[in-house]
Amino acid sequence: ISDDGDVALIGLGHLFSLAEETRDRLEAEGYSVSLVNPRFIKPLDAESIAKVAKRARVVCTVEDHVLHNGFGAAVIELLHDMGIDTPVVRIGWPDEFVEHGNIPALRSKHGITADAALAKITYTLGEPTPVRESAKLAGATARGTTPSPIDTEAAGARETSACLSCAAPRTLLAMRRLVTITAVL
Repeated sequence: ISDDGDVALIGLGHLFSLAEETRDRLEAEGYSVSLVNPRFIKPLDAESIAKVAKRARVVCTVEDHVLHNGFGAAVIELLHDMGIDTPVVRIGWPDEFVEHGNIPALRSKHGITADAALAKITYTLGEPTPVRESAKLAGATARGTTPSPIDTEAAGARETSACLSCAAPRTLLAMRRLVTITAVL
């Protein structure tokens, strides 16, 4: 939909509306945002994803699926294979049993909200964020503090730490953040 910005948001399926809400919140804070509706998972639109990822400081995928081996993981793999080192944050379900219940309440509990996306994105950008319950769910805290293992695990930082095993070049700042997060686990 749009392809220029500090942040590239890729909203899949019916969670595209969550990506739109996140875009509006980021733009209100002064960020420029690319918004992509990939429309399908296979085959990935490598050209479009690479185009926005090269221009962005961070990519955020939003999906109504389990993060492990999900759409966001495919985007990380694609960018790695193309030699693009833009950090990727993912919003989606954890790879664990999720109880049945009220969908908005479950999304809030598991960090599938615009607040959680905003917190993860600004944390990855190195911006200070206020400590709020939603920020804790997203694994982000104010600069100088360390997320608790429970908050970090709830945010899916375990999947984020898997990036340490790939050979994609990362900025020193991004590596420090990943090491800090994994050290708490």
